[in-house]
Amino acid sequence: MNLLCEFQLEVVDQFFNNIAIRFLRSLPGGAQQIHQRANLKAIRELICYNQGRLADYSFVASECHKRLKEELVRIGSSTALVSQQDLDILKNRADDLSGYLDYEFRRVSHENFERLLRFFTYKTPLGKPLRACIKAVEGSTMVTLARDKFSIVEEDFSVGANTAFTRINETGTHYICNNIPSEVKRGSYRNARIYEDAVRQIYSEPGLIRRLRYRHSATAVDRNWQQCWKRVTVANLEELPPIETCYKSTLVIPMTLLNSNNWLSSEFRSHFNIGANGSRASFGFLCLDHQNTAFFNENEDLDLGYIFADISSLYLIQRLTYTTYSRAFNEAANLVQRSGMP
Repeated sequence: MNLLCEFQLEVVDQFFNNIAIRFLRSLPGGAQQIHQRANLKAIRELICYNQGRLADYSFVASECHKRLKEELVRIGSSTALVSQQDLDILKNRADDLSGYLDYEFRRVSHENFERLLRFFTYKTPLGKPLRACIKAVEGSTMVTLARDKFSIVEEDFSVGANTAFTRINETGTHYICNNIPSEVKRGSYRNARIYEDAVRQIYSEPGLIRRLRYRHSATAVDRNWQQCWKRVTVANLEELPPIETCYKSTLVIPMTLLNSNNWLSSEFRSHFNIGANGSRASFGFLCLDHQNTAFFNENEDLDLGYIFADISSLYLIQRLTYTTYSRAFNEAANLVQRSGMP
């Protein structure tokens, strides 16, 4: 496909991506107000839900952390004087804390993903859902903390294995790509799950008619694109990944805390290793993708994504407060490790 034809198809894609938004903007004032009220109500319900869940999450985590500290005080810090029974109790306290934080974060995230998907129903064909997950960096590896019901269990990968995360590390802001096949062919997009050689040598982007069918039909899917993705193992057998996981558009938003105008206290900045004015702390990434090209709008979709990312980051801050940045949690972990317990 020549560059002119490719450019024409991208223009058509972008036109259909924006048509729903333009339609909403062209509605009579009353209809626009109804749409705006519906969105405001959904955002209000989102905030109300997370107000209660975050309060509960923080309280229970605090209680679990308190029990862990009390156990540390009771048994002391010398492994030579600690019985196996006391070590078992201490390990259980630490496991209770980390287990609660991880499980409840996944549960809350799943509910928030469901709410997020509702905002995209106006441009999501039935049977072709938007996918969402939350990832974080552990060492030099990218791991998944929470995923929606449409996502598959993926292997962890290095930060440098995906263009979205390397670009965010360089710029400190979001990453958006609305035509992954084209960007792979140009050598400007990498993904550990994609066979890049297959995309460049075998895959041919669909023409206008087929692309329109992919966009508006629930059953029309790009099987050739599916062949370019690495196989997954199901019941000890390798097979093609589900078509909804073979995305062509992606939007990745960093969950960051910006120390703007030095409004963060020195105690908070010191605790979370945040620098002086203008510095950012990163807690994770909200990752959205869809199997259609030109799916994301960098205005409305980006604003909405940042709302969900900022809300989710509050849970991750609590999670870090009671584990990674907790003296008691680290002391308990070291004590258990020195004892030789698994």
